Amino acid sequence: MNASDSENILSVLNNHHDYFKTSSKASGTNSDLNILSDIDSVKTLNNVLGGPRERYGRVRNEFAIVDRNQQVIFDEDWSTIHSTKNPLGRIRTIIEGELRKKLAENGMAMVHGSAVNYEGNTYLFPAWRHTGKTNVMLTLMQNGADYLGDDRVFISEGGEIYAFPTNIHLFSYNYNSFDDIRKKNSVSKSRVKLKMWIGSITSKYSNKVSKGIDIFNNVMIGEEDWVDPLSLFPDSYLVEKDSVDEVIMLQSSENTDVPSKTPIESGELIRALTGINHVEWNSYLQEVGLAHDILFPNRASKEKELELLKEKEENIFSNFSKKAKIRKLLIKPEEYWGEEFKKDIVSEIEY
Repeated sequence: MNASDSENILSVLNNHHDYFKTSSKASGTNSDLNILSDIDSVKTLNNVLGGPRERYGRVRNEFAIVDRNQQVIFDEDWSTIHSTKNPLGRIRTIIEGELRKKLAENGMAMVHGSAVNYEGNTYLFPAWRHTGKTNVMLTLMQNGADYLGDDRVFISEGGEIYAFPTNIHLFSYNYNSFDDIRKKNSVSKSRVKLKMWIGSITSKYSNKVSKGIDIFNNVMIGEEDWVDPLSLFPDSYLVEKDSVDEVIMLQSSENTDVPSKTPIESGELIRALTGINHVEWNSYLQEVGLAHDILFPNRASKEKELELLKEKEENIFSNFSKKAKIRKLLIKPEEYWGEEFKKDIVSEIEY
């Protein structure tokens, strides 16, 4: 994958994919996907679907997506993506969708989860968003674990796991649970507490006033950072590849005071991994694919490509689930973690 020299689009890619950066000139390889930041202003769409904020359409004879002042335009074979300097918010999902197709051809799949090597065992923690995968990973790294990934990792049908070491996105609730990390990043404790207090109130309502306050809270008060976890724990190392010893699916409960780990069947894990992928990535890719196929009915169907990818990944999940222990860990929501609960997490995983 090659990207043009736009600072904005490169910052997006570097936050998530810097680990995979290579020099195509040095390696002598050709890129499967080129991203060019060469759109100076949003182009007018024809045959528009959707709107007013996010919409799909045709620019000349090419498929395009617009989200306010952001636009991407795809060449016919999707080998090149043209972008405004300020890239589309979901461009990462589209790029990784193309990557996932290549991986699936080689018996590999991307999983939404964190992963560490702790006390000689490699653990994968798949989870829905905002369930606790980052807090679990940070807790174990505080106790000497080595790092594979926080938000995404690659797995193979043979039971291997491959690092996807992105910078991690730390929110106020993460800082609230890890005071030493908050201090290291010079984050205000009072702002963290204020942000979480306002969020606890606005989450109970769905009117326009509460939504406006929530936006202000997130933008003006909330503390968020993209951080390299290895900079937080200099004694930890990056593990590039290993065999998975245990898969621990995370679920949260407001009624849980002590974490509890129970065995689950492989079918439950397969359904969970498939469902998480749908929520995180596939639902958006399906919308993009449908829009493309409606606007370009005589071209290769993007919806069919996605259905084939989902089928391949489900088969990979099925084979993978036979290679490791499978458990489910019930934990508190991340907002309510304290030092004792973190100690309980470590004890439950070690058990």
